Amino acid sequence: PITADEIPFEIPEHWTWCRLGEIIYNTEGGKSPNCLHEPAKENEWGVIKTTAVQEMVFLQNENKVLPNNFSVSEQHKIFEGDVLITRAGPKNRVGIVCCVEKLISNLILSDKTIRINFSKNLIQSKFLALSLNSPMIKPFIERKMTGMADSQVNISQDNMKGFPVPLPPLHEQEQIVAKLEELMA
Repeated sequence: PITADEIPFEIPEHWTWCRLGEIIYNTEGGKSPNCLHEPAKENEWGVIKTTAVQEMVFLQNENKVLPNNFSVSEQHKIFEGDVLITRAGPKNRVGIVCCVEKLISNLILSDKTIRINFSKNLIQSKFLALSLNSPMIKPFIERKMTGMADSQVNISQDNMKGFPVPLPPLHEQEQIVAKLEELMA
């Protein structure tokens, strides 16, 4: 259970605090073979860099072209609607979350990025990304980072499953995302 000291803010009575691991199916990591340091072209496959994952923004051109002999696995492919989180790198680049809204390239996850798999009937993709990027949740994520120096930290998939998440009903998640998009426009 989530303890009182883990609850960063009050939520409406009909919402609930839960751990990420309670509301997702699983998490999946990728691969990072030796690649050319240039973005994949139209008919090529690329592996994303951690810089592809920005707070709420997916930069698909931040990738490296995969070798021709690399066999792409279905479980590593990136799809529209995916929620991605960076799991390794410098402290300021770890724990960053985005939702892949548009995808025109053939891309796979790197070994430093994780896809969060969940039911779209329970959680709206953008709401989940917004929640995990919240300044109120970020300190909890930072406490779960491990490493000897700020230049190279890591978050395990098991630690990610312990992140606290506020969960409103799906229709409210959609309203929150719509309002935020209106304000950000």
